[in-house]
Amino acid sequence: MTDASIIVGQGYNQIAAVYHNLRLSKKEINFRYFDDLFHYFPGAGKALDLGCGAGQPVTAYFAQKGFSIVGVDISPNMIEIAKKQVPSGEFFVSDMTECEFEDEEFDSIVSAFAIIHVPQEKQIDLFKNSLKQNVSLSKSPTQTETTQTNHFFAALCGYIKLEMLKVQTRTNHFALKTKLYVNALQSAFKTLEKMNPIQFSAKG
Repeated sequence: MTDASIIVGQGYNQIAAVYHNLRLSKKEINFRYFDDLFHYFPGAGKALDLGCGAGQPVTAYFAQKGFSIVGVDISPNMIEIAKKQVPSGEFFVSDMTECEFEDEEFDSIVSAFAIIHVPQEKQIDLFKNSLKQNVSLSKSPTQTETTQTNHFFAALCGYIKLEMLKVQTRTNHFALKTKLYVNALQSAFKTLEKMNPIQFSAKG
């Protein structure tokens, strides 16, 4: 497990209960959004939720739709909550870049809120082996010309900004992204402390 993964796991362990309550408060809104996207997925089968958190809203949504659901998260505290939220699910504590499953085991693989924690060059490996080959990826909204053009433009802008920061700070891309992420996580943690009367310990 990398240093960045350890930071992510410790951070989510600290805020598991608060994070769950925030996600739960937006459950119905998220469910309506998922309903708009559900036609891109097979109607049933076995689904894997990578970075499932506390089971709400994604894992619970797919379980409600009749899927046999498997959830993976790096935070033990999140997984404990997820087991209570989705009793029918099967859950594992793991860095999602390191967990292994059978080839073509799943009909659907989702990672709604956690994929941002995985370096882009590693993301495709999370899906390519375990997803069944007969799944129609051509229906995915990412296959449209507009979506791919927007994604390319955003990625290009991000790369240019990183290059400018690299020159200014004499720091490589990975170190810059790690520093940005850690600062964002610390800022979010401070905001959560202000929103909730519970005082969190900085220790893991």
